[in-house]
Amino acid sequence: MKHALSLLFALPVALVLSSCGSVSGVDTTGAQATSRSGGYDRVIVKDFSHSTTDYKVRSKVEMATKSLPDAIASELSKQGGFSKVSRSGKPDASTLVIGGNIDQYDDGNAVMRLMIGFAAGNSNLDATVNYLDGANGKSLGTVKADKNSWALGGGLAAAQTADSFIDPIAKKIASEAKTKFSKQATQ
Repeated sequence: MKHALSLLFALPVALVLSSCGSVSGVDTTGAQATSRSGGYDRVIVKDFSHSTTDYKVRSKVEMATKSLPDAIASELSKQGGFSKVSRSGKPDASTLVIGGNIDQYDDGNAVMRLMIGFAAGNSNLDATVNYLDGANGKSLGTVKADKNSWALGGGLAAAQTADSFIDPIAKKIASEAKTKFSKQATQ
């Protein structure tokens, strides 16, 4: 009975957290460097930048330029793979630097998502995440995150805001860093 109740509760929670869009794997096309032989031991996650000119969402985007890196750093600490994860500091040859840009941030319109669906009033969070070599600052690769609300509408889509996509993006960024760039990945 307990398991049935747990499943009954977990299913709606999972649906609320689901979204459309994707977070790519690391794309090394155009990378200026190769990852350090033996992998990286430390990670510094820098604040992101943005190029938003829409004054209506500017303050939310500026908060996301800090909350997304905070979530990435937290997830890196949870997943392990690096001896030290920080949000600031001086990088060196044993440091992987993660930074990026919020390309699009839009909470959309919850009422339109609830009543109409079919992507009307969609919420979006798009970002370009860069993995950099700490010794020389050269690119090791990028990840493109393109997350948006549930396209079919209803209560599920209405509950999704741009901020609700931060955790799934952070989990993927951390996972890619661990599997591609950590010392564990190269052993």
